[in-house]
Amino acid sequence: MCGIVGYVGPKEAAPILLQGLKGLEYRGYDSAGVALLNGSGVQVVKRPGKLSALAEAVDEADPRGTCGIAHTRWATHGVPNQPNAHPHTSSDGEIALVHNGIIENAESIRMQLLEAGYVFASETDTEVVVHLIDHLWTDGMPMEDAVSAALRSIDGAYSIAVVSSRDPNKIVVARDGSPLLIGVGKNGEMLAGSDAAAVIALTRQVVYLDDGDYAVLEPEGYRTYKLEGTEVSRSMHQVTWDVEAMEKGGYEHFMLKEIFEQPASLRDVMRGRLLEEEGDVRLGGIENHEFDLGRIRRIVTMACGTSWHAGLVGYRQQVQHGVGRAAHRQNDHDGVLERLPVQDVPGLDVLLQQIVQHRAGTPGDLLVARVDRRDRRRARHGHPQSLDRRGHGVCGEHPGAGALPRAGDALHREQVFQ
Repeated sequence: MCGIVGYVGPKEAAPILLQGLKGLEYRGYDSAGVALLNGSGVQVVKRPGKLSALAEAVDEADPRGTCGIAHTRWATHGVPNQPNAHPHTSSDGEIALVHNGIIENAESIRMQLLEAGYVFASETDTEVVVHLIDHLWTDGMPMEDAVSAALRSIDGAYSIAVVSSRDPNKIVVARDGSPLLIGVGKNGEMLAGSDAAAVIALTRQVVYLDDGDYAVLEPEGYRTYKLEGTEVSRSMHQVTWDVEAMEKGGYEHFMLKEIFEQPASLRDVMRGRLLEEEGDVRLGGIENHEFDLGRIRRIVTMACGTSWHAGLVGYRQQVQHGVGRAAHRQNDHDGVLERLPVQDVPGLDVLLQQIVQHRAGTPGDLLVARVDRRDRRRARHGHPQSLDRRGHGVCGEHPGAGALPRAGDALHREQVFQ
C-alpha cells in the first residue's frame, strides 16, 4: 500500500518529507525515497528496505531544498530494489514523479516511448508516466499542462505528485481512483499526502481531490482543475483526530490497539446521536428527510469485506422486524449491483465502506457500482469510514462515523461501530 508526501514552503523539505513518510509507515512498504529541488536540479535519494535506511542515506547526502516529494512503495511492477523505488526521473533528471496505483496501458505507452528513443531504468509502470510527461513537455509550457496532457493518455488508477527543475517551487498532484489530498498549512506551506496521516503534523486543514482532478501547489496557495483544464473548487475539511491516533500508543501492534479502542469508538459514534433524555436517535444528514424515509419500501445494503459482515447484522434485524422481503444485502465483490434490477418503488441504498484504497478487500468496485446507480430513483445513505472521504461524493446523505482513523488491517473496531 504505497504512500505519497509532498511539501513546498519556506522550510527545508527533507525532514518534513521523512516525517510525513513516518506517518504513512503503518501502510506497509518495501522501499522509500525522496526528491528535492536543490536550486541546481532535482536530487533523488532512495533505498530499499525500511525508512531508517532512507533516513541514513538522506543524512549522508544532505539534500537541501524547500520543495520536494517522497514515497513509500509496496512492489507491484518489479522487485523491491533501488532502481524500482520511487521517485522516478526523466532521462535528463529534470522531472521527478511518485505514483500510487496501476497504469493499465503502461506497456503500449512504453513501446511508443522506446521507439521515440527513451531508455528505461526500472521495471515499473511509473517510469512510463515520467517519460511521457517529458515527451509531451514543450518549451514555455507550465508543468501542470505537461502533466495533465500525459494523464489524458493514461488508463488505470493513479495518484501522483510531480516536481521539476524546469518549473521550480511547484508541485503538481493528480488522482483518479487512488486517494490523494492537499494539506493547507500556514505561512506559505502547502502539502500533499495519500491520507491525512502524512500532513497532520503540520496542518489539520485538508482538501480531498476528486477522481479526475489535478492541482498545482505553490507557496502562494493551490489551484484545482479537472483534467480537461476547467478550474474547480473543492471543499476544505478539518481533521479532528490527533497524530497520536496513528501511533501504537504503547500496544505491541496496531491491531491490538484498535481492538482495545472499540469501547471508545462506540462512545464516540453514539455521542450526540443517542439522546437519552429525549428517548430519541438523531443521525446528522438525514433528519430533514423524514418524508422520503417514510415512503421507503425497499432497502439495499451495499458493502464489501468487513462492512459486508456489518451489513448482515442490519439485514438480520430487518428480517426480525418483518421487512425481510424488502431488504436486500449485496456483497459487491463480483459487481452484483450492476445486475440488481431496478424496481419502481421508493428505495433506500445504504453504503457501508471502510477506508478506500486499491488493495485486496477494499471497495473500488463498490464505488463504481454506487456511481452507476446514482441516477436511479433511490434515497442514498452512506456510512463511510474513510480517510480520503471518497465515498462522500457518491452518497446523497451520510451521518459520519465519528470514528478513529484506521491503521491496522483487521477491522474489529470498524465493524462494531458500523
